This record gives sequence, structure tokens and C-alpha cells, in this order.
Amino acid sequence: MANNTNNTDRFEALDRLTEIKEELSSLIDEAESLVAENFPAEHTRAQGYWIAHIKSAIEGPYATCTLSDTIEDIEEELDDLEG
Repeated sequence: MANNTNNTDRFEALDRLTEIKEELSSLIDEAESLVAENFPAEHTRAQGYWIAHIKSAIEGPYATCTLSDTIEDIEEELDDLEG
């Protein structure tokens, strides 16, 4: 019974991680739009540094381990548990 509860918690954690990834992606897109529309002179530098770093950490392609990679690894692990 405890193992089943633990697995349920893990699936819920995976769902929440996926939601967080989507929220982060949406928020960084919003932040980028705000900077681009209101502060165009700063946008190029922001886009080349912190915006790129955050997007890369979420989705890649240049990070060696992204949030998306972590979610995919967890999904595979949980799929293996389900059999």
C-alpha cells in the first residue's frame, strides 16, 4: 500500500513539474515581449543572455540537462514501473 501511495505521489509530482515547465515557458515569453515592446534597446542584450539561458534550461537545445529532459527521464522511469 505504501508503495502504491509513493507511486501516486510521484505521478502527481511529474504532473506538477510539467505544469511548472509550461508556466515558466509562458512567463519567459511574456517577459521577453514586455522587454521587446517597451525597452527595445535592452531587448537584444536580454535576448542574447538571460532570455536564452532560461529558455535553454527549460527546453534546450544547448543545455546538457534541461527541465524537459528531466521530465522525460521521470516519465520513462514511471512508465517502467507501470510495466
